[in-house]
Amino acid sequence: MEDFFKKKTNFDDITEEEILKVQNEINNRPREIFGYLSVLEMYEKLNAENPWNSTGIDKVLYGKQKRNWESNKNRNLFFKKIGKLK
Repeated sequence: MEDFFKKKTNFDDITEEEILKVQNEINNRPREIFGYLSVLEMYEKLNAENPWNSTGIDKVLYGKQKRNWESNKNRNLFFKKIGKLK
């Protein structure tokens, strides 16, 4: 933000339109990490190589899985008995 507004800028004096313009410019800057492509250009490149497919609203992404560990029932009963002995 300091590239666009001086320090101690009162943002009450800046219009929503100016803020959106700066936001758009920041979001569309080329980035070294993306090989000097903007975020949108990188998204389009990746989407062209491996198109994104919606799973649909009815498809279950995560199902309930059975626990793979043993119950602590016996251990818990043991500690309850110890507590009663005190």
